[in-house]
Amino acid sequence: YCLFCFVYSLLSSPRTSMGKYSQKSLLDAVNAVRQGALSYRRASKKYGVPVVTIQNRVTGKVDDLAALGRPAALPNEVELQIIEKLKQAAEMLGKLNSAIGKPMPSGVLILYVAITIKCAV
Repeated sequence: YCLFCFVYSLLSSPRTSMGKYSQKSLLDAVNAVRQGALSYRRASKKYGVPVVTIQNRVTGKVDDLAALGRPAALPNEVELQIIEKLKQAAEMLGKLNSAIGKPMPSGVLILYVAITIKCAV
């Protein structure tokens, strides 16, 4: 499985409704449960936060100030390297397109970018 394919799958995958709540809503829900004002289920409905997420914060399984969502799949350094390689590939393609006088087909473009960032497709 190549890195380019992985990045492409991330960009093209459909987004779910998971995580459609703010940090403030989460903290309000957790505080309401801790104070006994609401049950887990009622806090979940009122603030739009999943019950398990509230339970994890209340029981201490997850720190209250932990960031929402999954940890990043790629380290920041790797992500920056990919961005730099894509910029270089785009610049080279621009020069190549102007040399041939017409734009490249998208399949050739994808293959070119994959080769440029040294991935096997």
